Amino acid sequence: MPLSSGAIWRRHLLPSSPAARAQVDQWLSFIVTEMEQPLWNQAKHKFALPTDKRVPAILPVCAWEFQRALSALERRYNGQENLVGNTFTLADLFLTHTLSWAVSMKHRLPEPLLAYRERHIQRAAMARAIEKEQAAAES
Repeated sequence: MPLSSGAIWRRHLLPSSPAARAQVDQWLSFIVTEMEQPLWNQAKHKFALPTDKRVPAILPVCAWEFQRALSALERRYNGQENLVGNTFTLADLFLTHTLSWAVSMKHRLPEPLLAYRERHIQRAAMARAIEKEQAAAES
């Protein structure tokens, strides 16, 4: 019986080992709450909110919060190809996306994390996703 698309991503992006799955969950929580949150606040106050609701004074705080989270990531990241074991997981997908967002918002990343991002944005599936996103933005 063929796997549904949901089963395929779960099989490939979420490890079956409880210990590895817990590590993925831990990384996802960190990425979404500590790294992505200040980037989203920065984006809101630069362009997403109506002009009269933007608070430019919050932008340095957002940058500081992101750099603080980036430093924490850097302390735990040891140059390995993937965050959890030898397998590309949902945590790598989220981190690659978040680091790409940070680069687009002019944040400086340390060289090991730039290299990590570059490796993962070269994945065929990422290239297809970027193409689809660009096509949707153009239509």
